[in-house]
Amino acid sequence: MVHGWTNLSSSVDSVFLFIMTISVILLAGTTGVMLYFVVRYSRRRNPKPENIEGNLTLEIIWTVIPLVLVMAIFWVGWKSFVYMRTVPKDAMVRT
Repeated sequence: MVHGWTNLSSSVDSVFLFIMTISVILLAGTTGVMLYFVVRYSRRRNPKPENIEGNLTLEIIWTVIPLVLVMAIFWVGWKSFVYMRTVPKDAMVRT
């Protein structure tokens, strides 16, 4: 991995890679589930559609998972922000 010009660039890079990894995993998962349902519930296999009522467990799951992901992204970003905003003890004082 290429090292940046400052000691802060590694912190920014790690946040970026964390968010990018989550995004790629979600893209692959969503695409996979979508393809599964396209094949599973195709018109040829299920000529007569059925009405599906609400599912409280599923609704709670798809509310909690995005909440956890957003909070994880916030936490990683917040840690990097605090690290960048903290002035080192041996910093030069501007006059």
